[in-house]
Amino acid sequence: MKTKIKVLHFVPNLYSGGTENFIMNMYKNIDRDKVQFDFLVHTDKKGFFEEEIEQLGGKIYRFPVKDNYNIFKYIKDLNKFFKEHQEYKIVHGAMPSLGFIYLKIAKKNNVPIRIAHSHTSFYDKSIKGYIKNCSSKLMKYYSTLNLACSNKAGKYLFDKKTFEIVHNAIDLEKYYFNIKNRTSVKKQFNLPADKIILGHVGRLSSEKNHRFLIELMSKLDKEKYTMVFVGGGPLEKKLKRIVQKKHLEGAVIFLGVQNNVNEILSAFDIFLLPSLFEGLPTVAIEAQASRLPCIISSKVTNEVVLSENVQLISLEKEKWLKAIQETDINLNRQMLNKEILKSYDIKNEAQRLQSIYQEKVKGEM
Repeated sequence: MKTKIKVLHFVPNLYSGGTENFIMNMYKNIDRDKVQFDFLVHTDKKGFFEEEIEQLGGKIYRFPVKDNYNIFKYIKDLNKFFKEHQEYKIVHGAMPSLGFIYLKIAKKNNVPIRIAHSHTSFYDKSIKGYIKNCSSKLMKYYSTLNLACSNKAGKYLFDKKTFEIVHNAIDLEKYYFNIKNRTSVKKQFNLPADKIILGHVGRLSSEKNHRFLIELMSKLDKEKYTMVFVGGGPLEKKLKRIVQKKHLEGAVIFLGVQNNVNEILSAFDIFLLPSLFEGLPTVAIEAQASRLPCIISSKVTNEVVLSENVQLISLEKEKWLKAIQETDINLNRQMLNKEILKSYDIKNEAQRLQSIYQEKVKGEM
């Protein structure tokens, strides 16, 4: 196929989050002579990945409906956009809450391949969350192909409709444990060398359940443990206030958004993920590639368990405290069974996604 396939990804923003990391991993590993990614974002705020996308040849279009809440303008502008940009034969939607709008408009404007992609398996139990859940379920009526990061995520969004799994793959070798990285990261961020580092990587938002981790830290021995949060998000100021109120400033450390998470994981001793809901969190795969002992919420699909070092535990403080205190941190992290993570190798999954695009476009010719 000589003509380069142009794929338009619909995303909320281009911050450093799970879905965005997945798309960027694919973008960096797909054959960009054959497939080009462009992005339609729903905010005026500049995102973490924007410079890298432009360096890779991608275009970014802004439709700030998340900022101005003008859905009628959004619909009008999208119709105009598709009339002016008929080069896109594929739209790939990773934003389910508005999917019924942009996929419907894409269909109206004769975009033949419309992909709905599920990255989560639950919704926030609030009025806003319920509304988003209801609107997300409409997306499948306008898609021509459904993708999901896990069985649980697929069944959540698509009900009885068929879907195909594309794993949240990573560059596995990049995340393997490295003793030099462990030493340099501890020095870089002034992390205590004599304490057990409890680490979490994720957007500082409600579904990640950071307050639960802060509560755990308030019960743990401050002379033995330090908790580290990597990531940014809307709850950052609020979480820092909670830490101050509980007098945990020296015990809970916020590193913010970092571009060397692969190195930081080598500095952790235990990885914690107490999410209220997830699809299949990429960071849990990254942590297992680093052969970290992982304690993960039972709300997360059991498809995430790829090694013997993972515990899925219900969100009860006493159970988590016991698990943390009894976890063996003296594993030989160099001894990783690499075969168990094979299906999450970015090189394999990027080729799969590329083949899906090519087959669908070929089918339309």
